Amino acid sequence: MIHFKNIVFKYNSFISICGMHFESYALNCFAVLLYKGLLDVIYCIYIAGSHTFFSLDISIINTVNGWLAVFIMIPFINLYYKQKTCSAIIMIAINMIYFIPITTYCGYGGGSSSFLFFAFIYWVILSILQIKLPIIGYKTRVDYIKVSNKIIYVLIILVSLFSLYIWWKYSGFRIHLDILNVYGIRSEAADNPLPLILSYTWHIVTILVPILIILMLHNKKYLTLIWLLFIMVINFSYAGNKSIILFPIILIGGYAFYRGNMISLIFPIGIVIEILAVIEEKLGSIFIISYLFRRQSMVLAQLSEQYYRFFLENPTDIFRNSIMGKFGFDSVYNNTLARVIGENYQNQTVNCNNGLLADVWSGLGVIGIIVMPIIVILCLRLLDFVSYKIDLRMMVGLVLYYAIMFTNTTWSTVLLTHGFIVLCLMLIIFPRKTYKLDGTGVTV
Repeated sequence: MIHFKNIVFKYNSFISICGMHFESYALNCFAVLLYKGLLDVIYCIYIAGSHTFFSLDISIINTVNGWLAVFIMIPFINLYYKQKTCSAIIMIAINMIYFIPITTYCGYGGGSSSFLFFAFIYWVILSILQIKLPIIGYKTRVDYIKVSNKIIYVLIILVSLFSLYIWWKYSGFRIHLDILNVYGIRSEAADNPLPLILSYTWHIVTILVPILIILMLHNKKYLTLIWLLFIMVINFSYAGNKSIILFPIILIGGYAFYRGNMISLIFPIGIVIEILAVIEEKLGSIFIISYLFRRQSMVLAQLSEQYYRFFLENPTDIFRNSIMGKFGFDSVYNNTLARVIGENYQNQTVNCNNGLLADVWSGLGVIGIIVMPIIVILCLRLLDFVSYKIDLRMMVGLVLYYAIMFTNTTWSTVLLTHGFIVLCLMLIIFPRKTYKLDGTGVTV
């Protein structure tokens, strides 16, 4: 036990020292530029020409402008380090997995100069809003925590009962633990869809379970934690969605390893992953390159440009394919926009989901360059408000998940289907720094 405590102490000291050093402008500048340079190398050598739909098409003007854009990003990233909020982590992650890959794709993958220009304008507006729009928080009284705990256990009971019902009714008490062999289960779930109300409840439950898991871990309620892990397993056994298993793992990993100064180490960690990806490729495997840098970076950049090109020549949907469709507005397209893009550019029937810049061109057109950053930042400010004074170790996995969601799908789908609003409601009852009132009503 003492040996374990020594390891934890050394880890905390190491992270604290490294985090403090990388908060300096010079090291931050070096880390961001090195990340960009290694990403360029990975694309040119290991992705272009080796993966379907990606080729090497060098544009000198886009390459130069891309590097200038990254130079301009650096001061903003340095300011995010000082904010140390949930929205700051999301902005850093979006820069890593979305905007910097766009500069690489436009420089070496055939992306157009006009797309790069509009992407940069969008990024500038988004970044200025993140820095200038005030972050508002609220304090929680000590006696409110007792009420919150009661609500949490009521939620655990309701979530458990619902999951057990679905497990019995739709999967016959089946237990499935093979995360690599899930397509049969998914097909079975698709062939026997839940009624509409149960379907919406199911989506909410799959978001609530990981959140409740991290709460029980934080509160050291280990028996309840084990029960919730069992609920996670039976939910996976019904639907076969890998995210049901991976999401809680990410949250637990974030809680175990994240420390206060670690926000400034996000880019250095990204560099380590890039180096590991190259080493892995030399050893004969391309999992990291294919899944992280191709699927979660370059594919997002490519799809964003394909949305841009498509809606330059076709009618803007004005969100009728998503949130406005719920209010009776019919889309001009007979299929989902993700399928429309797939059929036009990928030459196959496939869902090409995308967020951020895709929302601009599909939803509003050029005016979206101004409107959509405002919508995104308002969502992030809501997250900052409800997460005020919550331990970032509890939040880091959640915010990284939603950074990925905002880049992968339309904003309204993130809020509703992917549970962003549910998360914000749950965060209201999360444990956080509290205060007491004396007899005269003064904070003590």
